[in-house]
Amino acid sequence: MKILSFVFLLFISFILPAGELADRDKIVKAVWADFEKADFEQLNHTGSAYLGNQSRTSSGVWKLSLYYSALSRVANKKETDPQYWTDLKNKVLRWSELDNGLSFAHMTYVHVLTDEAWMHRGGGYARDVPKEAWKPFKEKISEARIYLEKYKHLSD
Repeated sequence: MKILSFVFLLFISFILPAGELADRDKIVKAVWADFEKADFEQLNHTGSAYLGNQSRTSSGVWKLSLYYSALSRVANKKETDPQYWTDLKNKVLRWSELDNGLSFAHMTYVHVLTDEAWMHRGGGYARDVPKEAWKPFKEKISEARIYLEKYKHLSD
């Protein structure tokens, strides 16, 4: 009986994480798909639902944290084309124009600005960053901070 119990517990330990990972992946992919389609109403609805009912995955992870995590990764920091960044920022700003008192679009915009800053700076140690990369990095970080301060009332 002990062997059967052990096998059962071992089996369950592999199934539950797989279901959990699938649930997380489904949330992230849905957020990315809605963002890609510019379905801002759906993004707001999903975020509001996760915030309002405090939904969690089967392991207890807040679905809202997965939602925010997905939105924080909409930009490709390796993309160096200025038009890419302009288009992405304009897209997020269109979302923010819905002016519904929600912070989702505004937080996403700040992530895009900081990702753009890091694209300019690059990775690695500070001592290895080219001097000319610091100016646009600092400008974008400053722009993100100013934007956050402008919309901090939404966090109340």
